Amino acid sequence: MDFYRSLRVALANVYPDHQWDGSKFAMMKQANRNAKKDEALLKALDGAEKQIGITQVEDPTSHPSPKPTSHRSHLE
Repeated sequence: MDFYRSLRVALANVYPDHQWDGSKFAMMKQANRNAKKDEALLKALDGAEKQIGITQVEDPTSHPSPKPTSHRSHLE
């Protein structure tokens, strides 16, 4: 079995008549990196939740946001 340095090179070898767009493979590679970063972040958050004892997270959209207070009275 032959090994290739990238998926694009392997496909170009198997399907030499097709014009492979290398930029599409670069985007796929970046998407995979981002997915791995997201996975690592979620794993770290899970660990932090356990360390500090978070058992349930409330949905912030279920509560109305407090109205901002005006700070003009301090300036007048």
